Amino acid sequence: FMTKNLDTVFPDMYLAMSKSENELLKTIFDNSNQRIKTLSYQFRGQLSTLMDTLYTTESRFIRCIKPNDSLSPNKFISSSCVEQLRYSGVFEAVEIRRTGYPFRYTHKRFCYRYSCINPNHKYMAKTDDYVNYAKEILRVAKPDFTGVQIGKTMCLYRANEYKLLKLLRNLALETLIPRGQSVIRGGIVREFRRGILEAEAKLEGAIQQADDVNAVDEAIQHAKSWADRKQLALFKYQARNLSLAERMKKDLEKLIDIENQMEALSGTTDPDSAYEKLKAVDELSEETLAQNQAEEENAAADYYGRKSYKAPKLTSKQEDLRQKIKELILQCVLGLLDKEVAGAIAAFDRERIVAALERADELKHDTEDIQKARDLLRQIEELDEEADKALKCVSKTMMKAVKETADKLRQDNEILQKVDDMINLDDRDFVQAEYERAAEVNDRERKIHREIRLMQYKYDSVDHNKFRIETLGNVRSREEYAAANFMSKFFGKEALMQSMLQHTKKMIPTSLTYCEAERSQQRGADVTPEMKAKIKEFKAEAKKNFKSVLIYLGDKKGKDTNEAARDILSRGLRAYRNKDDDTLQEMYCQIIKQLTNNPTMNPANSAEDPRKASPESGSSYQNALVLLAMMLSTFPSSMQPYEPDEKKPATFDDVIVLWVIDNVFNKDRPKYISALHNTKYTEEPQRSTPDPSVLRNHFAETKGQFEIDAKADTGPAEGNIPLYLNA
Repeated sequence: FMTKNLDTVFPDMYLAMSKSENELLKTIFDNSNQRIKTLSYQFRGQLSTLMDTLYTTESRFIRCIKPNDSLSPNKFISSSCVEQLRYSGVFEAVEIRRTGYPFRYTHKRFCYRYSCINPNHKYMAKTDDYVNYAKEILRVAKPDFTGVQIGKTMCLYRANEYKLLKLLRNLALETLIPRGQSVIRGGIVREFRRGILEAEAKLEGAIQQADDVNAVDEAIQHAKSWADRKQLALFKYQARNLSLAERMKKDLEKLIDIENQMEALSGTTDPDSAYEKLKAVDELSEETLAQNQAEEENAAADYYGRKSYKAPKLTSKQEDLRQKIKELILQCVLGLLDKEVAGAIAAFDRERIVAALERADELKHDTEDIQKARDLLRQIEELDEEADKALKCVSKTMMKAVKETADKLRQDNEILQKVDDMINLDDRDFVQAEYERAAEVNDRERKIHREIRLMQYKYDSVDHNKFRIETLGNVRSREEYAAANFMSKFFGKEALMQSMLQHTKKMIPTSLTYCEAERSQQRGADVTPEMKAKIKEFKAEAKKNFKSVLIYLGDKKGKDTNEAARDILSRGLRAYRNKDDDTLQEMYCQIIKQLTNNPTMNPANSAEDPRKASPESGSSYQNALVLLAMMLSTFPSSMQPYEPDEKKPATFDDVIVLWVIDNVFNKDRPKYISALHNTKYTEEPQRSTPDPSVLRNHFAETKGQFEIDAKADTGPAEGNIPLYLNA
């Protein structure tokens, strides 16, 4: 309403109203300032206002086109749109615009926009002389820009020149923009690095001081202010020691809290009544300092040796308060007792601990340290019990555990010294001690595997050449062996003597060993008919056994190799049941004889499994190895006990084991020895003769029933420990 009614009031109206007696009307219609506004004057003013408004905008030519006459969505009629463009004069306007210079920039803006199209060119025109500057840009450029017109105020050009200038500008910007970005980014990074280094230096100073919470907090806020800046937020990086400073701030605040508690208690006049509070704050202080110190010592260090944690320091005031609290505690009777308990615990002194605990019981005083003292005393007493148990059981595992606990508890007494002496024994002496103790308490299982281990030590240390069959006292002399053949008196005596303990395909003239009756006869005993009968029977059985050996090995033709093996096994099992040591030793001497210098032994195939071949297809040497394996799995080589002492004469078992060690080269060598141990320590022999073919195939499954791994615990079984403790 106000805008539409700004027309000039008629002069007569002004004149009449200005003469009114009402002062308000006279003021409103003051005729002295009245200026007549003509219609032309109003039009010029409105036009000027409109142009000012237009100049503040960036005008664009917009022409609305209806896609269809029905005003429906998603429907476009091209013919109707073309008619609208044609009849509205859009095509003519575009054509007029194209014939002129549609692209226009001021000289200054043109220079700013296109000076980059000539890379590596240094312009000679002055930077404020934009006309010559623009001309030089166009002149230096490689393309032809004669179509660009340089006017008094603007540079004018058409579409072709515009496209070319735009292309050159884009190509130039592909090089210039990354270069500018690198400069800007480098500046941002350098500024960020400077700020971070400054923050880290300030944090490091506060951390090294380690006792001023305000300095640490100020350094933290300074570091965070750098990390929170908008232009640096893209790095998402904080000072390396910021987390350490924040941790130190928390620890310092905790120390300040302890300081406040100490300060409240430091003025007490009755320490005894406040003892519990004094003790609590002192323990809290010591625990906090100890935790901080331990954490600093255990903290990991980075590449530069800087640790990830630093313990805060006490201020001089805090240190004074700490000493004051300790003095107040020591003024108490209970405080003196607690000091003695702590000292006894620190020294691991058993006598002092006992005395301090007795005093605590008298005063009916109980603290955490006193409980620690009771636990420590209990551990020391249990240590003595465990040491005594380890010595009685002769268990190295137990002794090492006792030694470790003793070192931890810093204990040393007579029984612990014995444990240490036992641990320091060499392996063989310790095994000997285990063996003797197991025998003393009748722990058969442990005694056996310790005896086996002693035998291993013995076989590793003795000279194998001194443990041959011919060194045994019950082996017949070669001359006597050859003399048993009547024809040897005339020829072949030397050959027969040489073949006594070597492979042969001929029958033996007599047994290889003496029986007990022959040995008695040699010792000068009276020869009785019974003795003669036993000697004759023994030699006959030896020949029968050797005949079966020849048949099984394929050295002599026979009806059934399996039956020959059964005859050998049944003879040996019968001797085992009757404890006939002479027959057992004779049988093993015969099989060792047939394995010695056997011509069918192929060194290239000596490591192969002889059981892969049947008795009919296998060589004499292979069949002999299989027969030895079956014999060891069925009956022992001797009824004599093992003798672990290498200083004593060799036993027949020693000879057999060492022969296996020196002459059996296939992977089953340990099984031969294990089979011997199994039959040696089995309390009852087999009731029936095993099937040789089954025994042959199952030998690969042989395991040592009485042996244990060298690295296994050699102490007594859990159920046998009472035997050792009660002995």
